[in-house]
Amino acid sequence: MGAGSTDASIMTTDGTISSCHLAGAGNMVTLLIDKELGINNIELSEDIKKYPLAKSGKFISYKTRRWKCTIL
Repeated sequence: MGAGSTDASIMTTDGTISSCHLAGAGNMVTLLIDKELGINNIELSEDIKKYPLAKSGKFISYKTRRWKCTIL
């Protein structure tokens, strides 16, 4: 589990325990890479996140510049 992860659990009056793991920001980045590049492979997307071949600007900045047609 990453530093941005959250765990939650509930115990009812009859003693039943339910728990869930809510992913943090690292998982969100992996999913963004997977969806934006159309990879459909979480393991490969995780490797791309861990070992990038290049660095880029901020994701939101890229989207905005692409929308304004300033990226060639």
